[in-house]
Amino acid sequence: MNIRASKPEAGSILLVDDKPTNLKVLSESLRHEEWVILVAPDGESALEQIALSTPDLILLDIRMPGIDGFETCQRLKNNPDTASIPIIFMTALSDTFDKVRGFQAGAVDYITKPFQKDEVMARVKLHFRLHQLAQQLQQKNRLLEIEIQERQEVEESLRLEQQKSERLLLNILPQEIVNHLKQFQGSLAERFDEATVLFADIVDFTTMAAEMRPLELVNMLNQIFSAFDRLAEKYGLEKIKTIGDAYMVVGGLPVSRPDHAQAIAEMALEMQQVIQTFSRSDGHPLQLRIGIKRMFEKSVLK
Repeated sequence: MNIRASKPEAGSILLVDDKPTNLKVLSESLRHEEWVILVAPDGESALEQIALSTPDLILLDIRMPGIDGFETCQRLKNNPDTASIPIIFMTALSDTFDKVRGFQAGAVDYITKPFQKDEVMARVKLHFRLHQLAQQLQQKNRLLEIEIQERQEVEESLRLEQQKSERLLLNILPQEIVNHLKQFQGSLAERFDEATVLFADIVDFTTMAAEMRPLELVNMLNQIFSAFDRLAEKYGLEKIKTIGDAYMVVGGLPVSRPDHAQAIAEMALEMQQVIQTFSRSDGHPLQLRIGIKRMFEKSVLK
């Protein structure tokens, strides 16, 4: 990372010192730049001023009336709103112990008095620039976090849409076909040598429908077809479709099996038992008409 000593961008610097002479000298040195210079004569005043307007950098004396510079620094560092402000101690205390204590309190630099203007200016520019870069990095991190969150939301939306699409496919295609479509690209074709198809409809359904209210008719058909669906699942068969009172199921598709005809026949017998548990409006049991066709010619499922 290259730190250039170029003219800084506009910002504010707070000078905290109980000696008016020091404040004057520092202010005159720093005013040559574009910084806004703020001053405070002690720690309490500095904290009050920072609460109103947060500076970009603080030059802080240690020996002051009231709370000293160490405590002022610690208070600022313990406050999340001011913890990131860089603080440079400027003091006559030159012992190593005091310097270590200053850095432990959270200062980024430590300058002893009497100070050299050029040295102060160089260090102020350095830490001011580092603070700017840190703020820019934080902003980029925040933008990155927002972007990551947005991507996660998009991925979640895509996942939900994929689930919806899969449910729609399962409503019109067998599970095995859906699994093939998910695993392979392009067209899907598979050849079956034989299969058995069952067609069933309710005898005299048109007359019965005219005698019943629509809602009652729909509820009854739903109960009948739900019972047939359970039979299809029981015998490992695949329901193709329902149209009106017609019900169509196939054996041997989409998974080939040698006993498809037997499974269809067994389901047909049990369907006849199921239909007798339902009655017409006149109390007579319903009757079911069933047709079975075994297909031996070559067929292609697409």
